[in-house]
Amino acid sequence: MRRTDRLLVYDNQQIYQYYFERLVNIALSQFSYEGIPDTCDRWYFEKALLFDGQASFYKPDDDPETILSTGFVARRFNLYERPTEISGYGYIAANIQTHDFETLYDNMSRTPLIVYIRQYAYLLWEIHQTFRANLNMQRTPYIITATRNTMASMKNFFNQIFGFKEVIYIKNTEDIKQAVQSLDLKVPFTGKEMLECLRDTWDQALAMLGVTGEMKKHERMNNAEVMVNGQEDGLSLNARYLNRVEFVDRCNKRWGLNMKVKCNQFDTTFMPFPEYNYDDESDGDE
Repeated sequence: MRRTDRLLVYDNQQIYQYYFERLVNIALSQFSYEGIPDTCDRWYFEKALLFDGQASFYKPDDDPETILSTGFVARRFNLYERPTEISGYGYIAANIQTHDFETLYDNMSRTPLIVYIRQYAYLLWEIHQTFRANLNMQRTPYIITATRNTMASMKNFFNQIFGFKEVIYIKNTEDIKQAVQSLDLKVPFTGKEMLECLRDTWDQALAMLGVTGEMKKHERMNNAEVMVNGQEDGLSLNARYLNRVEFVDRCNKRWGLNMKVKCNQFDTTFMPFPEYNYDDESDGDE
């Protein structure tokens, strides 16, 4: 059955969404929290960090006994570009006034990673579609021309071919022979190269999030190159992890909480993450 233009558009959207949501789900599941207040939501907090690059724990002025975990808008900054006045906002609430808050940026550059996730999802979509186009050209490595009178017959003919019909019946074979011409495109199959490109691009997208992809350990890479790549991924993740550790420390001191943050994925072969001591009775050394 011939696919309509509407189906093709839908299919394209689904392929892009597939890669986009895979990367988003990985990013949202990289960090977990212990001892988080019941009124806070880890998923919504991490979602605000991913999509906005920043989020906050705060007590609303009209409800000082409750701690919320949402995005925020900075109103004023201090000398070190840290917010000194903010308004919180949630899914159905905006401009929540507060003077008791702690803010967190997802990474050292204070930029939302969702921008780069979208770029990689689009690039993965392009490679995926290029692979499919090249694969389809192996089924029809030619261009067929036909007259208006033979167009219906040719459509029916190719529908039966693509439906893997064992026996194909057509009418007016002599007219078709005279009217139809073919042009061999001679398109080489590059499926293996395209799939390798897709894997490498996926690994680069994971590296952006600080995840070490298994496919990076190709035979063509020596041990030193593998180590460097692993360290780069570890540093990318550590840049996000350390921000959360410092944020949790500030929240514990401000509100007497006992929160901890844990990194759910890292490659200890390259860069083991330090164990942070959250005990208030410790001397503060890490």
